[in-house]
Amino acid sequence: MEVKTLIIGCKAIGHDSALFIIMPEKKKMFGLATERLTRYKHDKVSPAIVLKRFTDYYKIDQNKVQNIVLANSFKEYEPEELYENAPEISYGTRKLFPFKSGSEEFGRKNFYRKFLVLASHFLGWRILLEKLKQSLGLVKKKPVEKIMLSYIKKTFPNAKIENYSYDHHLCHAMCAYMTSPFEKTTVFTYDGWGDDNCSRVYVMNKDEVNLIASSPKERPEPFFPDGYHNTRPLLPSVGGIYQYFTFLLGFTPQADEGKVEALAAYGKPIPSLLEELIGLISIDTSLSMNLDIEKAKSILSQTRLKDLITLYGRENMSATVQAFLERVTKQYVPKILEKTKVNQLALSGGVSANVINNLMMFEYMTENLHITPAMADDGSAQGAAYTYLIQSGTDISWLKGDKVPYFGTSYTKEEVRKIMLGYPNLEVEDLEEMWPERVAELLVQGKIGAIFHGRMEWGPRALGNRSIVADPRRKDFREKINKEIKRRPGFQPFCPSILAEEKNRLFEKAYLNKHMTCAFRMKKEFWDKLPSAIHIDGTARAQFVEKNDNPMYYRLLKKVKELTGFGVVINTSFNKHGRTIVESPEDAISDFLDTDMDYLAIEGLLIKRKTT
Repeated sequence: MEVKTLIIGCKAIGHDSALFIIMPEKKKMFGLATERLTRYKHDKVSPAIVLKRFTDYYKIDQNKVQNIVLANSFKEYEPEELYENAPEISYGTRKLFPFKSGSEEFGRKNFYRKFLVLASHFLGWRILLEKLKQSLGLVKKKPVEKIMLSYIKKTFPNAKIENYSYDHHLCHAMCAYMTSPFEKTTVFTYDGWGDDNCSRVYVMNKDEVNLIASSPKERPEPFFPDGYHNTRPLLPSVGGIYQYFTFLLGFTPQADEGKVEALAAYGKPIPSLLEELIGLISIDTSLSMNLDIEKAKSILSQTRLKDLITLYGRENMSATVQAFLERVTKQYVPKILEKTKVNQLALSGGVSANVINNLMMFEYMTENLHITPAMADDGSAQGAAYTYLIQSGTDISWLKGDKVPYFGTSYTKEEVRKIMLGYPNLEVEDLEEMWPERVAELLVQGKIGAIFHGRMEWGPRALGNRSIVADPRRKDFREKINKEIKRRPGFQPFCPSILAEEKNRLFEKAYLNKHMTCAFRMKKEFWDKLPSAIHIDGTARAQFVEKNDNPMYYRLLKKVKELTGFGVVINTSFNKHGRTIVESPEDAISDFLDTDMDYLAIEGLLIKRKTT
């Protein structure tokens, strides 16, 4: 493909590094988080590898690209400098240890054993060589942005490159606004920390961007609850406290907050601790949420809170921090809606991944709610690209709207067939255009399988293109998928994909959410009919599907309704626990073979294990 102009939105380092690339003259978008290529969840390495995947995917004539804008989603990055060969070392490490568990095991080895592991593989020798260059001072450190700029220049040697850096929360906000169906909109960003804030409120309308409030009012000094990550300060925010509790409960912060949210449904808040937590946050007249650092130092003592976990249990501790999030949000959001006088609300930032908190806002504050599909920091790359285009006066009306974000890679049936030649232990049947109906039949027969078709989803949710699917009427399937297929904690719920026309029939109250970004309460009369589609509290993080969103997936759901009376399937992301959603056919086959799924439907090809 020949293109002249590229707008590259970039989250360059830190969790959820990503690129979001817009080709204005072609009216095309491409978004991919680094984790989908390295298969390290929430990977923080440079997204230079995504740039190569983009050029390969579109077969870009790299010499014909004339103008490039690099739009960064931070005003400043920490750490500010890296060795210029850091990306090569990172990618080499991830190829040597394909999954994070292998890398962690390597990290626990002593120096001698590490050397032996590296010396046994050609990639290891490359890593050793790069490390030697660093120690001899042959490789210099560079600012993160300059490392990305150097990769862009190597990739597109004839292009003029402009570089811009934008406030992190403005990028989150722009992503929320541009993906929403609303025109004039209150936009609320909500995360652990980014640049100088943990939250901002804007009113946006076309090219108008008005900042209403920022939190906190002044950037506080970081503090370290006794031993928290040894060197890592607690982020002074509601999101930071939730992340800290994630750590205390034995999960991985900035990754497993969803597990805390799920576990919370099994417990009850601890009243005294809940009131203490709420008392840490004050909202002043400028609508700034501020954390009382001195109180926090004692209330959030790691020793104290671990004793409380032992006393009350992980479920009740999870319920407490979840209730804290909901209570603070319930105090804050009505104030900002009263201030803006705009009841359309769009959300972004990592905290807005909490679907139960989002449900609370939908039920008590506004029915005009939108959560951007890529709400975490990968979405800030998308917002950075939008921010440049809006500030440059470019017409981007074609970008605006509540689209289903299939912005990633895809593969042809011919490419899959070639890959399958390397797997003689698998049998392949071409279902051609009737694969949705055949998968629906297998599903209703009690078979659990995966589907892989079309372009990959952008953001954390599988939306029918890289999904494991199953029959939600089977009560035992939740335990079976958790234990035998995903191999993850049994308290985690599964989410349903549902025909849009079933929304009012099945739920007490819901809006047409297509991105699994908000939970809704299923009517009790259907709890025993669709037991694996709901959590223990009767909520479901639903994806409502219309025909134009995903015609093949819609056909699958229609056939399921014809066979069962319900246009509903379990839809969980296609990956083994601890790995990212599969990006390539090789990833898909690897995870299929490493689990106990019955089949894999990939671009119309039905794949099963040979029985003889």
